[in-house]
Amino acid sequence: MARIATDSPQIITANRLDDGIVVYFATDKDAVQWVEKIADASVLIGEALTAALSRAEQAVEANEVVEVYPIPVDEAKHPQSQREAVRAAGPTIAYGVQ
Repeated sequence: MARIATDSPQIITANRLDDGIVVYFATDKDAVQWVEKIADASVLIGEALTAALSRAEQAVEANEVVEVYPIPVDEAKHPQSQREAVRAAGPTIAYGVQ
C-alpha cells in the first residue's frame, strides 16, 4: 500500500466485490461494516485511520471488497476531490435500462 497522509480527516472507500457498488468503511466499537452511503461512514484520522486500513485490507483478503483506499473529506463528510464526489453521488446513468 502506498504511503498515505494520516493527519487529515479521511473516509475509507472500496467497491463491493459481488456487485461493484461503491461502499464505505464504518465501525461501531469493534463491529465493522461496509455501508453504501458516505454519510454513514466513519471519519478517521491518525492511528485510527491506519488501524482501519488494516482491517479494511482483511476484507479484501476475504473477497468482500476490492480497491480499498482512503479519501480526504471535510467536516460534513464531503469528498475533497471531484472524482470521489461523483462516486459518492451514485451512478451517473441508469443501470440495466434499455
